[in-house]
Amino acid sequence: MLGRRRRRVRPGRRARPGARRVSAAAGHRGRVVRPLPEDAPRAVAAGAWVLASPSSVLYLDRRYAEDSTLPAQSARRERVGMAVYTPRTCRELFGWRPDALPEIPAGARLAGVEAAIWCESVTGFDDLAFLLLPRLPAIAEKAWTPEPTTWADYRVRVSAQAALWERLGWGGYYRSAELFA
Repeated sequence: MLGRRRRRVRPGRRARPGARRVSAAAGHRGRVVRPLPEDAPRAVAAGAWVLASPSSVLYLDRRYAEDSTLPAQSARRERVGMAVYTPRTCRELFGWRPDALPEIPAGARLAGVEAAIWCESVTGFDDLAFLLLPRLPAIAEKAWTPEPTTWADYRVRVSAQAALWERLGWGGYYRSAELFA
């Protein structure tokens, strides 16, 4: 079945349905795949490039573990985000490196990273901004910056973005006490 899907969409070079499971199939040397953790070793052994999307750091619909500088955000912190994921602080989500993700086998050729968000608990744009910001800039920085970056420097850079987010109408962003204090 997966082979038929590949043949059907390959001419247009669109993303294949079932891209996560395709990594376990043969013929992926040089292709980019998003493997499930159990499929990652086979994908790497087959010579595929890996697009990392581990839930441990790249799923943005998790609740915040740290307090907000705005007490009014406490209720939203309990309501928005998936309760099944362990809450993490902004600092914890900043502390990863693409080349050291436990879900990606040693020797993998990393093509990039993919952050995901599921919106079961999102009721409007402010909820979405709440979950994405300030996390998304941290993921982008870690994914695109080859040299190590520090938490102290990141705090300065992301704090400067808050005024822009406000001007753009993204005022629902989370005011992490560890980041904006």
